[in-house]
Amino acid sequence: MEELVSTQAALWFSPSRECIFGSPAESILQIAPEHNSDLIVLGLGPVQVRLAR
Repeated sequence: MEELVSTQAALWFSPSRECIFGSPAESILQIAPEHNSDLIVLGLGPVQVRLAR
C-alpha cells in the first residue's frame, strides 16, 4: 500500500495499517477514534473457497 501513495503525500499525512479481526463495524468504531482517522480503506485479498465433495 505504501508504494501506491505519492511521495508528496508524506507532507499531508502519515498512513498507518491495522489488521483487526472481529465484527467490521465494531472494529472500525473502536480503532478510528484512537487514530483520529479521516479516511479508512478496507481491503480483502483473493478468497479461495473449496467446496466439499
